[in-house]
Amino acid sequence: MRKSSIIILGVALLMILGTPLAAKACGGGMYYPPLASRMHVGMKAMTTYTTSGDPLRVRETPGLDGKYLTQFYNGTQFNIVNGPVEMSGYTWWQITTPDAKISGWLAESGEGEYWIQPA
Repeated sequence: MRKSSIIILGVALLMILGTPLAAKACGGGMYYPPLASRMHVGMKAMTTYTTSGDPLRVRETPGLDGKYLTQFYNGTQFNIVNGPVEMSGYTWWQITTPDAKISGWLAESGEGEYWIQPA
């Protein structure tokens, strides 16, 4: 079987199964297709219950290079005030907490799961 056929078969299986596959042709790491955005400006949202249970990092600017401000644990509510911005392979949304004490940027999804969702 040719390398291109194997890649096409792998992508097809990923679409059907919805699970990550080792992508040797893409640098050897795990491949996760981007998830469709479910958010929009003005929406009330919350952090989801992630598989790992790890908190979601709030950053000063969009992207993994953005200064770390704080973290939100599962179920934290906030408002979407700006975005989306595509940076560092993620879709970022600017948020503020209902009491306006925290404002920053959150990534919507990654690693095959959503990290924020409509509240």
